Amino acid sequence: LLTVYSIAIIIGIVGCTYFFVRQAIIGTTPQNKILATSLISCVLLAGMPSYFEFFYWFSAYICYTIPCMAILLLSGLFFKLEREQNSFSSLKKRFYFFIASVLIIIAVGCNELTLIALDCIIAFLVFAKWRKKSSIGYLWSWLAIAGIFSAAMLFAPGNFARLELCQEISDYSHGFLFSVLFTTQFLIRNLPLLASMALMYFFVLAPRLEEKKAQIHVSPYLFLLVSIVTIWLMHLFMFISTDTRPLERTENVVFVFLLFAWAAFLYIV
Repeated sequence: LLTVYSIAIIIGIVGCTYFFVRQAIIGTTPQNKILATSLISCVLLAGMPSYFEFFYWFSAYICYTIPCMAILLLSGLFFKLEREQNSFSSLKKRFYFFIASVLIIIAVGCNELTLIALDCIIAFLVFAKWRKKSSIGYLWSWLAIAGIFSAAMLFAPGNFARLELCQEISDYSHGFLFSVLFTTQFLIRNLPLLASMALMYFFVLAPRLEEKKAQIHVSPYLFLLVSIVTIWLMHLFMFISTDTRPLERTENVVFVFLLFAWAAFLYIV
């Protein structure tokens, strides 16, 4: 039975990747979207810190893999709503609001890393649309739901007790320093893989995209900076809360975030 679950997780992560790509990239053929999905999936497999914990260990993929899939689905839903929300009926809008709420609760309720990632993503989308004086609309409700359930997650009795214990055993200055050093090491370690992905994108995929149409207009370098800061925040939380080196199952989440942030950067740059 666990083998069936693992196969379902593998199919699910590829399917969520395709949904994200299909909604994010417009104005191109399905074949190119499949090619983009294949590129991302190959890089995901090549750089995953722990395949076993991401795909095969039940406790790990329930707590870490499924929330990553929820964020991918929510990101894809964002692009869909950006294009089509004006044509939706009130019933359809309520349906998508319900789906988005469930995905947000899954992402923030399973672990603190996807909580940080999702909160930063939604906050950045609100900022980007506000800066361009675009209608923010439903993103306010997303941000409110994420904020409410993030607070409930962080201040739940068990987590609150753990944080109080960590205050006794952790040195915040050391946590800050080690998180900066570890984030730098993490980025340098993955640099060859990211460079290879960039080469494959620009020489194989980009020429096949007739016209790149970004659905949200933002400086790619500001986006990259925010992504790096988000990765640092994820590492900072791990060092402060555990006072030790991050585990591979938590690094899987950070790597997934890095991979999709890099893919988005390559597309909008």
